[in-house]
Amino acid sequence: MIFINLTYGFGNNLFQFHFGRIISQKYNLNFYCVGKVSIHFKKYLGELPNEYVIIRDNYKNGRKKSIDTLIEEIDQNKNKNILLLGFFEFKDFFIDYQKEIISYHKLNNFLFDKYYFKITKDLNVIHIRLNNRLVSLNHSLNWIDPNKLFDTIFLKFPHIKKWIIISDFKFSSNETENIINQLRNELLEGPNKYSFLINRKHSISYINDWNAAIQKHKDRLTLLEETEVDSVNFLNSSGGLNSEFLNDFKILMNSENIMFWGSTFSWWASFLSNKSSIIIGSPWRMDRKPDFDPSLDKTNFHNIQNIDLKVIKYNNHKKRSLLVRYYDMIPFMYRAFYSKLINYLNKKIFLR
Repeated sequence: MIFINLTYGFGNNLFQFHFGRIISQKYNLNFYCVGKVSIHFKKYLGELPNEYVIIRDNYKNGRKKSIDTLIEEIDQNKNKNILLLGFFEFKDFFIDYQKEIISYHKLNNFLFDKYYFKITKDLNVIHIRLNNRLVSLNHSLNWIDPNKLFDTIFLKFPHIKKWIIISDFKFSSNETENIINQLRNELLEGPNKYSFLINRKHSISYINDWNAAIQKHKDRLTLLEETEVDSVNFLNSSGGLNSEFLNDFKILMNSENIMFWGSTFSWWASFLSNKSSIIIGSPWRMDRKPDFDPSLDKTNFHNIQNIDLKVIKYNNHKKRSLLVRYYDMIPFMYRAFYSKLINYLNKKIFLR
């Protein structure tokens, strides 16, 4: 049997779920989900047996395995119970199975109904994924300057006169500071326990800059606010995912044109729907390379473009924070260790 360990984040879950499901079909094995199984995946909920083999998508040193190596390991253990651990973000694998994955959802009505796949003409969406990124130091290194972003989009796509902004952060709330504090608590209790908490003032200042930029361009931007959704009602241990996230996912899938960066959530909404154009940037990429090739380049989309996010980075907090600047200098491979060390010292010295 194949067991997949679901972690946090809906985009991450879709990678994990479909990888485990497709592999189990390949070997004609039963398939179950364990770990942080949300209500959306309970259909496949199972319990681990007493004995099983763990197969990860990376080596002990953290380096990612090739898809061929991973499948060879699974093949060698196909007669045993297998627990798959990891995120399984293998670009070519998912591109090869794109049509099968779309058909699976359409035929099984699992997670989405048929209305998710209906493209709405002239629905142009900018997805701003912010919640846990607002308070996590490693994510803050990739903050985007809202004014530079909007200016770039308007220049590159002058024919699109109206954009809708969808975000997991409720910009219009008068409780910005309280939401930031709740996000900090969620980060400490959720999946990113070893991420630094960025200065509250910097997070609040960043949100204020977003609000000002949206207001400045109100003739071309419409902020989608769902009054019935409580933005501080985070799913437990989700990293800041709101309880009504599938409503946003549907709009992202329905959109004719979509702009996003650093989001597996938006990537899947693009991957599952046949849009006119997808505007995507780094730093999140399925293969973790620094290039701006968008991971969707071999699919059936005809107008995939990139915005070089290096030139529209937000640097105000870096100028005001030695911690941010110092952390930015640490090579990526050592940041996880550094975060764990600081967290350990923080708990032992400051939180006693």
